This record gives sequence, structure tokens and C-alpha cells, in this order.
Amino acid sequence: DVVNNIFKNSVCNRCFKPAEGLCEVLNSGFTYPVTPYPKLEHRCSKCEEVRYCSKECKHADRERHVDAHECETFKQLRILPLDEMFSFDGSLLKFLVRMMLRASEERKLDALDEGTAERAEAEERYRRMFYGNNQRLYDMTSLQTHREDVAAERVAEFRHMVQIANRVVPEAARMEEELAIDLVCAEECNAFGMWAPGAFLLGYGVYPLSSYFNHSCAPNCMRLREGFSIKFQAMLPIKSGNPVCISYMNVCRTSDVSRRRS
Repeated sequence: DVVNNIFKNSVCNRCFKPAEGLCEVLNSGFTYPVTPYPKLEHRCSKCEEVRYCSKECKHADRERHVDAHECETFKQLRILPLDEMFSFDGSLLKFLVRMMLRASEERKLDALDEGTAERAEAEERYRRMFYGNNQRLYDMTSLQTHREDVAAERVAEFRHMVQIANRVVPEAARMEEELAIDLVCAEECNAFGMWAPGAFLLGYGVYPLSSYFNHSCAPNCMRLREGFSIKFQAMLPIKSGNPVCISYMNVCRTSDVSRRRS
């Protein structure tokens, strides 16, 4: 998951908690730079790209952000030429970098012999690093990408983004271009948003097992985010054998049926 780059100084890099007063500013009708967004106090002083709601969140994120080379990679993103920096979504580039770094950690883990103390220690470190989320890269590659429906110009943009990511990540984390483009396409059609009241997107993430739910404009199940987990709760009794569906959008805000279908 990744914080929306617009709110990188105002939303916690670990738990997505917004800075005090951010939601009020967003719902006031005034947006940055007319009204500056409130900032979280605890910042990574090395890359200056992420902030935290508390010392505890900053400390807990150290293994992922510092030890897995995210910090040094994000620092490289800050010195990109301006024409590259503003040519695409910075949040998506960070998401791609995180996927590459996570895949690198998976390869390190898989290189260790199973059943050994070293492997057990590495598995525990991996769980801590990613907050107990054991879903792996192959879970992501199993998702629909709908790449054939993506405009050629958009695919070219993704390719450029992948090339930049491969420049800034450590060599061991570099990824084959076509695989990385497929992962970005998978993110585009499978991500779950983290929303503030008033329909402001604070960030988003891909949770592969959660992506198998189909959409319905009359859903019988709802999605809830609790801490670092996404939970699904039935909204009414569901008979055995009936499909469990969620809504991919806020159907109350999208009354046009043609827009829902698109």
C-alpha cells in the first residue's frame, strides 16, 4: 500500500492515520495551496518523503522503510530531473518501487533452506516488515491486468516509470520490464482505496485475496479496514451457494448506470 503523494506529509506512512485537522481542511472546500495541509510531526529525515503519526509507527516501520532500502530509494526519487518527476503519478511510482523491494525480500527468503533456524528467523522478519501480510508476488501476478484494454500511451507511460524504478532501486531488486508493467496494470484495476470522509483518497493498496470479490450495485457484503487488515462483513444473511459481492464504487454517489457499467 502507499500514501497518496499529495498527502505524503499529512498521512502516516505506516497506519494511514491522517494529521489532526486534515479532514476538516479537505471538507472546507479549500485545497492546497490555498489552505496548507497540516503536517505530521515525525518525518524520516533521510529521504524526507514519508511521515508518521507517532514515534511508535516510525520505529515499527524501520525494517521496511530503512532496512529494505526503501528510504535510500525514495531519496533517489527526490533528485529526478523535473521533466521525469512530474511526468506521471508519484504515488504509483512509489507503489512500484515497494513491489520491487518486496519481491527482492521474497527472493532472499526463498533462497534459504526450509526448516532451518535461519529460515525461521527470516520468515519472522518478513512478517514484521510487512505487518503480518504473507501474500507474495505470485499472488499479485494471479490477478487480472486487463492490459489489452490499456491505451498504448498509458502502457508507454508505465514502461517509462518501470525504467526509472529500475534505475533507482538496488540492483538485486530490479525487475523485468514486462512483468513490472503487468504488476502496474494489475494495481490499476485491483487496488482498494483508503478514503477520508468526503471522498478524499488518502492512499491505496492491493490485497490480492480481496480482489476476487465481484461487483454488485446491490452488494451483500461490505469492506472494512481495521489497522493493517481489510475485513469483509455480510450486510444481510447470505444463503449457501450464493455469490458474495461488494461494490467497487460508492453507488450512492454514482447514480448514472452507464458510468457504473464503465
